[in-house]
Amino acid sequence: MNYVSKLTSVLSDDLADWHKARLKFMARFVGSLLKLTTVNFSDLALALKPGVQASSNYRRIQRFMADFAFDFDAFGQLLLRLLPQKSGFTVSMDRTNWQFGETEINVLMIGICRGKVCFPVVWKLLGKAGNSNTDERIALTKRFLALVAPRDIHTFVADREFIGERWLGYLIGEKVPFSIRIRKNTNVGPEETPAWKLFSGLKVDQKRILPGGKRGACWGTASTSAQPLRRRHEVHRARRRA
Repeated sequence: MNYVSKLTSVLSDDLADWHKARLKFMARFVGSLLKLTTVNFSDLALALKPGVQASSNYRRIQRFMADFAFDFDAFGQLLLRLLPQKSGFTVSMDRTNWQFGETEINVLMIGICRGKVCFPVVWKLLGKAGNSNTDERIALTKRFLALVAPRDIHTFVADREFIGERWLGYLIGEKVPFSIRIRKNTNVGPEETPAWKLFSGLKVDQKRILPGGKRGACWGTASTSAQPLRRRHEVHRARRRA
């Protein structure tokens, strides 16, 4: 299959320490995932390598998953190399949580947005249910910044979960420009006014920006949605102009 040789060549540039047989296996495995859109090993074994018994393919998948340690940051570096855009990234931090039986699957992730797709670059299984904490966010962001320099980030975006003085202070200290949503009852400014009061007079498509100090500006917009009117409040730190 032509895609096997092409993908093997692509993978070998960033995974040079892998044995060629492993690279070919990974190329076939990725091709099977894309073709069948499933992670079920029994199904993948049917398409992994034509002409080989499914039971043999199945055992090979099992051995690979059980015995081989992945350097996931190397995969992130591979993805960055394949992206046509090399700077001016919109970077997103997000978290997803679900259950597999009684096991909590809780993934904290940082990815690069391009169009309507966000490509994961670094991630971490939290091993618990619920929100991430500041230490977990900072640790993951350090991994990301080892791959992408702050100067190449246009905006780091995140939802209302990802707030906190130490966390935002870390982003500012690393010179990462960010735009992060805040809850409407967040107190803003020296008078500690709830954010919703500061932006309650906005009409659709209007925006108000409150100048900020060293912690960044706070701004709000109003837009239409499923509800008659939706207001969005964010804390924003843009890159300083030279």
